[in-house]
Amino acid sequence: MAQIGFSVSGHITLKKLQEEVDASFSMGRFYRLLKEAAEIAYLEAYRLCPVRTGWMKGQIKLEGSKDFYSLQCLCDYASFNEFGWRGIPPVPDPPKIMKYKGGYRPFMRPGVMKGEAYFIREVEKRIKTGKYWGR
Repeated sequence: MAQIGFSVSGHITLKKLQEEVDASFSMGRFYRLLKEAAEIAYLEAYRLCPVRTGWMKGQIKLEGSKDFYSLQCLCDYASFNEFGWRGIPPVPDPPKIMKYKGGYRPFMRPGVMKGEAYFIREVEKRIKTGKYWGR
């Protein structure tokens, strides 16, 4: 997981620093970035989902808003595709995808990992360029 920090030097007060951070940080843009990451996770899970009848693919749901999103597959047998079952080797963690019934297994965790990577990359890019959320 990426870590973010900063250091302060010179004649700057905590109040001045807080005012600068508040002026450059937009929660609305942060929420939009989080929503984009959640949608990327959903689309990747949908793309990777094995398809035999299409039922499992249709049960992938993305719910939430603002600062919380939940990606779920409400199909009874989705966990077997995600983690393995008797007679089929378990999927390692972190998961490596393998071709399975017109899709891949696992399909949910790689989707979440892609969304998380997008979010981290975008946050780091804004910090490196000095273009935080409101600039």
